[in-house]
Amino acid sequence: MGLGFLSVLISVGKGYHVTDGIQLWGVKGFRIAYSGSLATVTQWGTNTAQYPLNVPIMIASLQVMFDEILPASKMIFSGFYTALMLVVYSTLVRSNLRRSTAGLATLLLATVPFVFRHSTIGYANMALSYYVVSAVILLAGSLKSPELGESDGTLLLSGLFFAGAAWTRPEGLLISLFVSGLILIVASLKRDIHLSLRHTILLLMPIGVYTVFWLFLKGVIYTQQFGSDLVTPALAQLSH
Repeated sequence: MGLGFLSVLISVGKGYHVTDGIQLWGVKGFRIAYSGSLATVTQWGTNTAQYPLNVPIMIASLQVMFDEILPASKMIFSGFYTALMLVVYSTLVRSNLRRSTAGLATLLLATVPFVFRHSTIGYANMALSYYVVSAVILLAGSLKSPELGESDGTLLLSGLFFAGAAWTRPEGLLISLFVSGLILIVASLKRDIHLSLRHTILLLMPIGVYTVFWLFLKGVIYTQQFGSDLVTPALAQLSH
């Protein structure tokens, strides 16, 4: 928790200062907040790909709620970092590791420079990691359960986390489909795991619903020609 607080201090103190944090997430979130419309997301920042709107909407929500002077929306990324570490720690404890051992292992992961840096720079990688790791842990726990028939809710929740990953970055959908598909294939080859069609549907249903939703939404929002010449005007607007 102390590292999470330190991440918040660094993240908010530096603001949006790294390329993707500015042109992909920060200015798009601020644009949504200022206009009140998702349709304006391509008017600020780069427009080189059809990026999902999970992170920009979170940023816009904090901007609307708090009319922030400091970039408090940067706490979103530190929050995902802290949540990821809590998920890892709780999973290790449930795996019958001693709390001290689980704590040291989690601390080792939390202090990896690359991991900690990404909790402060406004990139969506930390959010994507949280969703994917949580989804995999939930799915693995369900498949290991001796009563798989009683794990319907957990399987559905795992699918929702996979859908959250898809809603966070463009590659999130492919990652979710690949990881969930690979785990299902491995599980189907094990004799002690009785995976039914219903279980598979519960897991994949959120991803399928999200895919239909996103195909419709991106057709409405991403109507401009792709380009990256909107970064400078966006920064000029933010400086006023």
